[in-house]
Order: sequence, then C-alpha cells, then structure tokens
Amino acid sequence: MSLTISYVGEDQKFQSEAKDFLYYETPIVTAIGPECGPFSGFTQILVKGNHFDDMGFGKVKCIFN
Repeated sequence: MSLTISYVGEDQKFQSEAKDFLYYETPIVTAIGPECGPFSGFTQILVKGNHFDDMGFGKVKCIFN
C-alpha cells in the first residue's frame, strides 16, 4: 500500500511523494502454554492467536517478569 500526504491551506499546497506503508492487524492472543515450567527457565512456550504475521525467525520476542 502507498501513502501520500497532502496539505492545502491559506494559499499553500503541499503533496509528498508516495511512500510504501505496511499495515498489520493487531494480534489477538487466544491461548498460551504451558501454564508453568521449571524455575530455571528456558521453557519453550506456544502462543496461539489470530493476525500473527510471519516476519522471520528471531523477529518476535516475549519477555516475562
């Protein structure tokens, strides 16, 4: 999708060059598992939901506190 910005006002007109624009729908989480893991960590988790786009390995991070 391309995006162009235009401004018209008080004897001035401006229009930008068309720029590519990416839009992603907001992800909706429907399930996370497992519910628990060892205290030492490093448990692999699975997050299920809608609107998760494949952006390549290592592009998505989850941080738990």
